[in-house]
Amino acid sequence: MLSREELREKAKNDKTEIADKKKKEKEKPKEPPARPDAVLKISREYVEWFFEFKATSEQREWIKKEVAELIGEYGDVEYFSKFKMIFAEEFLKDIITEKEVKKSMLEAFFDIEDKESEKQEEAVGDE
Repeated sequence: MLSREELREKAKNDKTEIADKKKKEKEKPKEPPARPDAVLKISREYVEWFFEFKATSEQREWIKKEVAELIGEYGDVEYFSKFKMIFAEEFLKDIITEKEVKKSMLEAFFDIEDKESEKQEEAVGDE
């Protein structure tokens, strides 16, 4: 059985080993995550990598400002979905695709009525 002093020394050595491992992990150059090919695929990991290894000081300030504003507006959980689009518009313009503009439900109802009235007019014309 280990004495108190031996246990303290072991704990101290264990902490030092853990700290050394963490330091070595930080020193390793981070491999870049895969470049996203869609806005939905932008991950926090990619944004952090971009911030650390690619962004200029101006870009870093811009990112921090945008994140802070979005967290203030949407909260700590929902901000990132909003941030992804803003990030893509600023740094990954090539992955933004045009959204198909969907009709409102009311417009869809009018289209249905127009088609029905056209059918009725055709039916009357055939008689």
